[in-house]
Amino acid sequence: MTRLELTVTPEGVAIICLNRTGAKNNLITQGLLAELALALQQIEENPAIKAAVITSAKKDFVTGIDLKAVLGLTEWGVAESICRQAHRLLTQMETGAKPLVAAISGAATGAGLELALACHYRLATTQPHTVFAFPDIKLGLIPAGGATQRLPKLVGMRHAVYMLLYGKNVHAYKALKIGLVNRLTHPTRLMHVAIQTALALANHKSLHQKEPASIDRLLRLNRFMRDAYFDRIRQKLQQTTFGNYPAPFKALECIDIGCRHGAKVGYAAEMVKFDELAVHPATKNLLLTHLDIQQKKQTISVANQTLTVAVLGAGFMGGGIAQVSLLSGLKVILSDVDTAKTAQTLQVIWHKLSLKVKRRAISPINRWEVMNRINTQPDYQNLQTAQFIIEAVYEDLPLKQQVLQHCESYLQNGCIYASNTSAIPIQEIARYSNFKAQVIGLHYFSPVTKMQLLEIITTPHTPDWVTQAALQLGSRQGKTCMVVKDSPGFYTTRIMAAYLNEALLMLQEGADMWHIDQAAMQLGFPIGPFSLMDEIGIASLNMVLQGHLFDFFAQTRGKDAFTPSFVPQKMLHHGLEGKKKLTGFYRYHPKTKQKISIQPNPQVYKLAGTFNKIQWFKDKIVRQRLIMVMANEAVRCVQEGIVASAADADLGAVLGLGFPAFTGGPLRYLQAIGAEKATARLYDLAHKFGNRFLPAPILSENAISGANFYPNLS
Repeated sequence: MTRLELTVTPEGVAIICLNRTGAKNNLITQGLLAELALALQQIEENPAIKAAVITSAKKDFVTGIDLKAVLGLTEWGVAESICRQAHRLLTQMETGAKPLVAAISGAATGAGLELALACHYRLATTQPHTVFAFPDIKLGLIPAGGATQRLPKLVGMRHAVYMLLYGKNVHAYKALKIGLVNRLTHPTRLMHVAIQTALALANHKSLHQKEPASIDRLLRLNRFMRDAYFDRIRQKLQQTTFGNYPAPFKALECIDIGCRHGAKVGYAAEMVKFDELAVHPATKNLLLTHLDIQQKKQTISVANQTLTVAVLGAGFMGGGIAQVSLLSGLKVILSDVDTAKTAQTLQVIWHKLSLKVKRRAISPINRWEVMNRINTQPDYQNLQTAQFIIEAVYEDLPLKQQVLQHCESYLQNGCIYASNTSAIPIQEIARYSNFKAQVIGLHYFSPVTKMQLLEIITTPHTPDWVTQAALQLGSRQGKTCMVVKDSPGFYTTRIMAAYLNEALLMLQEGADMWHIDQAAMQLGFPIGPFSLMDEIGIASLNMVLQGHLFDFFAQTRGKDAFTPSFVPQKMLHHGLEGKKKLTGFYRYHPKTKQKISIQPNPQVYKLAGTFNKIQWFKDKIVRQRLIMVMANEAVRCVQEGIVASAADADLGAVLGLGFPAFTGGPLRYLQAIGAEKATARLYDLAHKFGNRFLPAPILSENAISGANFYPNLS
């Protein structure tokens, strides 16, 4: 067997050790299902075997299914037949006469957790990386091995809905608390305890199983309570997804069907709905994005040596960079003249670590070990031990040039200097530097601790070793890295600026801000453009609109093609600075920082000159203007070589800007429309609203030639 090893202990316990040959992780495949079925048959037929333990030789237990195989499915019914094979095996495990214990260390996610659910007993280690989750939902899929039926019975309806519909990680101690696992043990004792537990079960000893709470039993058995609960869940899902992601709705439907008609009917519904999702366009796009991310991460080899990173500036961005660096095992020197900001950053990091201690993901000793890796100072001296200096000061060119001059002496020893800027060209920052080759851009996204993307900006002076070092640093910090060429706005800020400016121009034409925000969320953006501008800050927004980027647009497209909106400048003049100052396009509560009302700030309409002149624009036109101006600009960036490929352009937009993930990104979105239709739509928008919508030359060429951005995409 190439995917598992079967041995028998002297006590008569069979050990099924999952160990896929030549692979880093164990995945559920048709081959593994066949080998596992054969092993179970041998166990059942051997009278000397009393019980069995299933475990893993890898760092993780099982991390899901073969996503490439799912991506290759194009016909209805194929996925359902594979699911049927898995269901037969898992039912055989669940109903087998001989006890089966899952001994879990590391991640048991997706189909791996379903495998564990079919066992009679689940034992897990207390290691921090032992986690349980159903991330299938984030990829447009649902669990297809019976989890929608088994999980609610095991942990209760509320915990099951949380895990199945949101794909969140559940750590070991939480898993024990909710009844997902029966017992925890130290990693060194895992197999010993598993064998003893298996023997106890074989001897018909009763082992404690946590029962779901009474409210969960009521939700399962009382149709009226369950209907009301599910209606609230569906309403919440609709408000957040606008129906663009069908998977969570189908998962909820499977749970409901199982409660109404029994597990057997629920299993059948689960297989059918998984089959429907496997060939759904949204699922294909989500899978392609996920596989592109994995491919990027696999191409970067990350060394384990301890690096020292100096972060200049302890504000919101600098503090976030320091935090992700520290939590990824790096040493950090945090410098800021404002010691209050430094203290606040340390407090945030301590709080983050304390939450990990509370859920027992790390020990109190580990918390102190992490905190001991950060040093703070009120100036830019004593940075000689740093391999990287990351400048995260205010977005002001003279200031950034001045900070770089202060650090010039440290670059003599091969230190790399990176500016965290969203739009200022790196060559401008390094104009007066004697070490231009070692000055690059690292554009982190806010909030740094949550956003996956890192935009690495290289110049014509950047050597390969500097680029590779930056890629390794970003990977150590847990980021998906994308290398882009130095240019005004780089890639993400450039396409986002076009999108935000379009929203502002519609405001100036008399559109309602709330309507535009809702239209953007209907498209699939996580928040609307005006809410986003409040998050960014009006000062930062205005700097982009009045800076190098729109000068570049004027030079390359004609001065009237991309006219920057005057609204942000007027807002700043009247003290409307965004969410940070509690008033911008919306108004915010001083304590909760939440919107006081869904209604926009009426003062903005006065500044835009549209107060009492609001018009209702057609939803279709609003959506088209927002998404097409952004997608068209992304195509231009590919054509100009700002990004290396169409895949990079799509990844950058989805991960960095929240471009609707179910579309696969701006270029996959245009390809789904078709180049000919997209070009015609852009020409129509250009005729009605301005030359900024004129299609990128390569898109027009594709419309004529029939070429695609992804030639192999079916």
